[in-house]
Amino acid sequence: MEAENRRVTVIREFPEIFAPVRQSSSKGFSANEVKKRRFTVIRDFPENCGPLKSSSSNGVSGMHHSTPGFDPTPLKITKVHSRNLVETSANRNIRVNPLIVKKPQKLKGKVQEMKYSGQTISRERAKVTEIITLFRDKCKEISRSGRGIRRVDTTALSELKKEGKIWNQSPSMLGSVPGVNVGDKFHYRIELHLVGLHKHFERGIDTMEYGGTRIATCIVASERHLDKMNDPNTLVYIGEGGVLRRHEIGVPPDQELKGGNRALWMNMNEEKAVRVVRGLALNSGQKILYVYDGLYEVKGCKQKKGVMGNMIFEFQMVRCTGQPQVPWEKCRRYQF
Repeated sequence: MEAENRRVTVIREFPEIFAPVRQSSSKGFSANEVKKRRFTVIRDFPENCGPLKSSSSNGVSGMHHSTPGFDPTPLKITKVHSRNLVETSANRNIRVNPLIVKKPQKLKGKVQEMKYSGQTISRERAKVTEIITLFRDKCKEISRSGRGIRRVDTTALSELKKEGKIWNQSPSMLGSVPGVNVGDKFHYRIELHLVGLHKHFERGIDTMEYGGTRIATCIVASERHLDKMNDPNTLVYIGEGGVLRRHEIGVPPDQELKGGNRALWMNMNEEKAVRVVRGLALNSGQKILYVYDGLYEVKGCKQKKGVMGNMIFEFQMVRCTGQPQVPWEKCRRYQF
């Protein structure tokens, strides 16, 4: 019988700050009596457990099981009796309100960390890494399926949305994006969208509402276009628009100071930094590697005639100081 029904009774006294005592009679109790609020905990052990050993005669923290492989974790409350919680000098039983344990609040200014692939990283970084890995695995799955799909990236995005694994939740924001590091590499423009760097799949300038107007949050420069990207600390970005439509020939239309161009111009007036992603043409231009280059300041803007004969806007941009340097030579040797 003793082997079939083994129980451990634990009595714990809680401080005065916990749930108030509701008296069942009009008689009062002393402060010392009210402070003694006890919870009785009973835990049943399975029949195949061996005898319990205790390193302390007063507490349960020293108890462990003699069975090999047993994990000596702290006892968990399995049953809480609502009677015999407070014992008075008159041996009267008083009921108390249930104990409510609140979840610990996140500390402001503190970065919560977690383990990911054996490394300690922030939760934001783990989230970025997880969603990129999920997306690339789906792209590989579609590529190897033999379905003959031309746009693997857009198909992967659509299928992951249908499966409920990803959704559009990245808000527009100025400055750095939590979890994204300078030098991060991306295989597709959609990946920029997934992590919150740049929400557009094709447009080069991303914008947001700010003070009753629009300013730029991120730009994607590319070696396939006319952007000047030879210097690692400066950039000449050509504005958007001013291109011919399909099957059109002749001189492209002039670029206008509206849309993304005006938003980027407002960054210069408002002195707001903008995120910059550089697109490197690899494998003889067949593949574009997108590298996050950090924050830039818009130092100037001028209108001039471009190589195609139309008027374009050139934005002179300077990289903000204090950021890690990107190993561009190593990036150009990157293998997809």
